[in-house]
Formats: sequence, C-alpha cells, structure tokens
Amino acid sequence: MLTPTMGSRVSLARSTNSSHSSMLSQLNHEHSRSSWYKIKLALVMADVSHLARLSLALVLGFLCGAVPFAVYLGWLIAGTDVRLYGDGNPGATNAWRAGGWKAGLPVLLLDFLKGAMPVGWAHFTLELTAWELALVALTPVLGHAFSPFLRFRGGKAVAVTFGIWSGLTLWEAPTVLGLALILALVIRLKDAWAVMFGMAALLFYLLLRGASANMFALWLGNSLLLGWSHRRELLHGMLVRSSAGRTGTSGRSQG
Repeated sequence: MLTPTMGSRVSLARSTNSSHSSMLSQLNHEHSRSSWYKIKLALVMADVSHLARLSLALVLGFLCGAVPFAVYLGWLIAGTDVRLYGDGNPGATNAWRAGGWKAGLPVLLLDFLKGAMPVGWAHFTLELTAWELALVALTPVLGHAFSPFLRFRGGKAVAVTFGIWSGLTLWEAPTVLGLALILALVIRLKDAWAVMFGMAALLFYLLLRGASANMFALWLGNSLLLGWSHRRELLHGMLVRSSAGRTGTSGRSQG
C-alpha cells in the first residue's frame, strides 16, 4: 500500500520522465529538421557544382574549337594567309599548300586535339554523360565552323570531328571514319561527298554498337554542321571526281 509520501515520489518521477521524453522528442525533431536542411543544402550545392562543371566544359569546348590554328601557324611558319590558297578554307589542307608539311602537319594535329581534349576531359575527368556529354562534344565543331576570332567564319571541321569522336570512343569511331574516307577516295568521291560517306559509315557503326539516343543526336548535329560547312560543294559540285583528275579548286580543302 502506497503512503502519501511514496505516491508523491512516484508522481514526481513520472512527471520527470515525461518531461525528459518531451525534451528528447523535441531534440530529435530539431535534429531531424537540421539534418534535412543539411541534406537539402548538399543537394543544391551538388546541382550548382554540376551546372558549373557543365558550363565550363561547354565554354572551354567552344573556345578550343574556335582557335584558328591554320591561320596563326600559316602566318608564323609560312608567312602568309592560308585563306589565299585553295578554296580559302582555314584548314590543314590549305596550311599544307601554303607552308608544306611544316605548317600542315601541326595544324592537322592541333585541329584534332582541340576536339579530342575538351571532350575527353568532359567524358573521363568531369564524368559528364548522356545529353550533357553530347552537347559538349558539339561545341568544338561549332567553334571551328563559326569562330569568333574569324568573324564567325571558320573551317570545315573534319579534323575536329575526328577529335570529338576520339574523345568519346578513343580509337573506334575515328577508325571507322578513316576507313570510310579511304574507301571514298578509292571510289573517287569528291571531298565533300567523301565526308558525308564517312558520317554514313559512322551511323552504321553506332547502329551496330546499339548506341544511346544521345550519341545519335550528336551524330545528327555533327552531320548537319559538316553538311553546312560543305554546302557549296554538296549543292553545286560533282559527286565523283572526273577521270581527268581534279578540276578547279572547289571542294578541295578539308580542315
């Protein structure tokens, strides 16, 4: 039988336990809310960081592609403007015409690298994927074809195309493109049509590999840009070279 004193002690203990439980519940609630805010902040910061990396890759890809190495090395090595040669395209072929292999070979290599390096960096270092990587891969081609350093004119972006697909697939896609261009040379296709033949072969490769929709979107964008840069030859030039050899200068230069 409980005495009044013992009852008071039990009541006090119960009241104390209830107060502690209430305090613990409040602390747990505040801790949960604080953790939720921290998680939300971390997610927002991750999104901002990802957007910043994507923006940096897009800008860097475009600026790399926009550097007109053919023009700069033409003046530095050959002492002339490569756009005065051939069809006036600021690419590796006209650099070769202007200054021989000493100008043409470095331009070819640099035009390839300005496509491969920013795309490879975005792919393997920044670990961009899907549509983001496809967008980044298009920027060097855009920069080369519409260079702000040449009043938004530029080259035909063939070497850069080899570069971006190397940044995405290493040796596979460039090998397909290279073999297709060799075959086009054997069957005597004109340069512009040889490039489009190469892109058709690349499409076949992507189909065989079961590539993602993003890669097909990249292929389409790349093909449209190449078609635009070769539009004069595609619309007005011949499909196959004449048996007498090359005639005229139209459609002769790639870059």
